[in-house]
Amino acid sequence: MSSSADSMPREELREVTLWVESLSAQLASLQKKTREWQDQINELEVAVAQERDASRRIQVEKEREIASAGLLDVKLALDMEINAYRKLLEGEEDRLKLSSHSVRTTQGKRKRVAESEASSSVIIAHSASATGNVCIDELDMDGELIRLHNTSAQLRAI
Repeated sequence: MSSSADSMPREELREVTLWVESLSAQLASLQKKTREWQDQINELEVAVAQERDASRRIQVEKEREIASAGLLDVKLALDMEINAYRKLLEGEEDRLKLSSHSVRTTQGKRKRVAESEASSSVIIAHSASATGNVCIDELDMDGELIRLHNTSAQLRAI
């Protein structure tokens, strides 16, 4: 009996020792998995940060493209307006029988013309007279425009 009583605590000690070893192995396995998961989390955080940076760069580039497209729209509208004014000017040149060469001079030619005009003594005189219920309000310097004003209280149909 004494040998069976002695073997009982030894058996329990062996079982407890095996149990502790099993728990230690499980603990080591779980710690290893935890490190692996933490490494995976760190890798994912780095990947997310890289994707966020790439997304911001793409967004900034798209905003630049949108701003550029807006400027192109404005430029196109201004070019169209310039062309419209050019056609109006050419139409007026044709109507007034002006050559486009004499109207569209370069800056240097304009400067020479201005200098020559300053050195010459040209006197431009305008005179106007009216009879009746008409008065002349305004003359332009080129003599091409006259504004008349009806001073009569009555209007007559023509």
